[in-house]
Amino acid sequence: MRKDISGFQVRLDPELIELYTLSGAWRNQTIADLAATLAQREPDRVTHVFEGRAWRIGELVRDADLLAAALQQRGLRAGDVVCFQLPNWAEAMVLNLAA
Repeated sequence: MRKDISGFQVRLDPELIELYTLSGAWRNQTIADLAATLAQREPDRVTHVFEGRAWRIGELVRDADLLAAALQQRGLRAGDVVCFQLPNWAEAMVLNLAA
């Protein structure tokens, strides 16, 4: 076993990483990485609709980047734990991408 950035032991080892990478199941990207790539390619693509309002990936990533910067200014760093509980609102999606 190995430890992740936070110091927790994880079950993922080099052999599993290679297996999942070769199978195409793991791209070594976070959801935020994938969202940022999509936002660069198609910023006006509608990805979610909440209460009749269409949300475009470009605006979601922009809002997430602003929130991530605010969290960093308050001292949060990679590997810190961020916990939240929200209904299925746009704010939850932005927070998830920012974290």
